[in-house]
Amino acid sequence: MDSAIVTFGSALDRAPGDLNIISDLGYTLLARLRYADALTAFNAVLEKDPSRLIALKGAGRALLALGRSKNVLTLFAPHEKAAEKDAAYWNLRAAAEEQLDNLEQSQSAFARALAIEPRDRDALLGQARLALASGRDQATDLYKAGLAIHTNDRDMVIGYAEALEAGGDADAATELVKHVHKNPEWVEGQAVLMRLRFEAGDPDYDRDIASAAKIYPGNIVLQDRYAALLAGAGENLKAAETLAHARQASPGQPVLILREATYRAAIGELDSADELINCLPVDAPEVQKLKARQFLRRGDASQADSILGPLRSAADTDVETWALTGITWRLLDDDRAEWLHGQHGLIALRAIELDPAELDQIQAFLQRIHMTQNHPIGQSLRSGTQTRGRLFIRHEREAKMLAKKIRSAVIDHWNALPKHDQRHPLLQFRDRQPRITGSWSVRLLGSGFHVPHIHPEGIFSSASYWMLPDGGNGTEGQLEIGRPPSDLNVDLEPVITLSPKIGHLALFPSSLYHGTTKFTSGERITAAFDLVAE
Repeated sequence: MDSAIVTFGSALDRAPGDLNIISDLGYTLLARLRYADALTAFNAVLEKDPSRLIALKGAGRALLALGRSKNVLTLFAPHEKAAEKDAAYWNLRAAAEEQLDNLEQSQSAFARALAIEPRDRDALLGQARLALASGRDQATDLYKAGLAIHTNDRDMVIGYAEALEAGGDADAATELVKHVHKNPEWVEGQAVLMRLRFEAGDPDYDRDIASAAKIYPGNIVLQDRYAALLAGAGENLKAAETLAHARQASPGQPVLILREATYRAAIGELDSADELINCLPVDAPEVQKLKARQFLRRGDASQADSILGPLRSAADTDVETWALTGITWRLLDDDRAEWLHGQHGLIALRAIELDPAELDQIQAFLQRIHMTQNHPIGQSLRSGTQTRGRLFIRHEREAKMLAKKIRSAVIDHWNALPKHDQRHPLLQFRDRQPRITGSWSVRLLGSGFHVPHIHPEGIFSSASYWMLPDGGNGTEGQLEIGRPPSDLNVDLEPVITLSPKIGHLALFPSSLYHGTTKFTSGERITAAFDLVAE
């Protein structure tokens, strides 16, 4: 039992309804990452005193952590006058607007915070972060100005390095290297440094984090992150061996065992993976999904489905669970496979309404913003580049035009979906509104392709096509929807293969694996995003 929580409980027994105690309890729960409980505490305060600013800000923090940004704005709106000189209030408003991709409103709120407190760390960082996300040139200067005040702020150090990289600076990692060498157990700094070097084509891209992993074998977070990055770079064996060494220093750690089992299974070491899986808690969902994968790899779809059944009940919208379910049902010739992914309207290739001049502008814009030199670590593409940040919130006119055209096509698709079905992982959201989350562009060069993958953060995934090999007249670079990843050893053809067309948008359930076929020459530029339901 958490002693601090117990102490607050005792205090409330002596002084029931004391709003100061309840508010302090809320902040303690926030620190414990118990966001829903914290929100309950702050709401209890606000029910008695709706204008109590400290409780309003606490509720705002909890709502932001729970992803309920619109609720933050609704809660805060009546109190703007009372909080006009409170920088923290404006920072929270800015963060809520940022989560909703309302960059202008977010930037305005951060400016209000800085007008109150010019050295405010959160506002300085937020202002720089928004500039970087929207592709503005001043991002580097804003991060540099923030670091001049908050010299060792780690978020600003990382942001500065990423801003330099976005501006094409070949020495983007220099500042980050200095801080990583001072603090080799700084996991996020090590991870970003490894990524920057990988994407710059440095063959020794993991040298610093590898050294730290050897020096600090007991740092579980560092070991786990390093292995995940290695796996993202296609080095599953090295990732598994890294974790095997880490387990010697930290025996019995479930996260290390699970990850090593995952990587060994991916390279075909099924028996070794099984031995590790047998050391894990049986009822953990991640363990159960790994077991289902193991049965699929061994050709036993019935056993895989028996494991996935309870998970479908416990996590109705978990994308990975439904992706594996779709594969097992197809292997078992189960009619539910058609219900899950085969209903008319779930998959479509739609024309985007635009004139030739708009097409030319979008094509030129997307070509211009591809600045990395290698495919990003942990992503599905091979032989190409991918933009970072959120493409549709960039400041350029072409980005805004592209976002507007895409949203219109999304609405058309959503309106044509099959009817609401509460049992369906996607159609249960049919009567709600779609919202784009995440957006990026990929440029593939000759022999480039995407390996089969899923997007676990959305309910629909997408690809819109802006440049294609041979102008899209051939059969190369096709989109295969429903072909399982190769490591599952499952011989299934795609559910459907789409021939991309320039100025068209493909939409399909996120629980369908998807990849592309190779092409021999030319380039293929797409813009993609995920959809969630509001």
